[in-house]
Amino acid sequence: MEDRELDALVAEKVMGWHESIDYDYKPPQINWANKDGVFAAVKNDPRNPEGVNHLSAFCPAGDVATAIEVLETFGDGPWRVERFDSKQPYEVLIVRDEGAATFRAKAETLPRAICLAALKAFRPSDSEAGRD
Repeated sequence: MEDRELDALVAEKVMGWHESIDYDYKPPQINWANKDGVFAAVKNDPRNPEGVNHLSAFCPAGDVATAIEVLETFGDGPWRVERFDSKQPYEVLIVRDEGAATFRAKAETLPRAICLAALKAFRPSDSEAGRD
């Protein structure tokens, strides 16, 4: 799966966002909006014009800072990032429900490992609870 596809899945499933178009730009800019319709981030989409964005692009699969924001949607944790050997992939562990559920993902980069673990840990009720 390419980063752009992973970014979209995380935006929709974990963050609870939906695609929304901002027609103030020519051509229109494709954004992510929260459940109230408020623009949250620019969609990582090749159709978006460059250099005119008033929001930062949402690229958690390729950007560590944005991936950490995804982890923060799970609250204070517990979640853990591990890398035991620089020749091994990163491993991210998200623990939910006071240890009753554990979700692991490994990837060659930290942002991808975070995104994959977040998708595994996601529950449909999370986005219904109003995550922004």
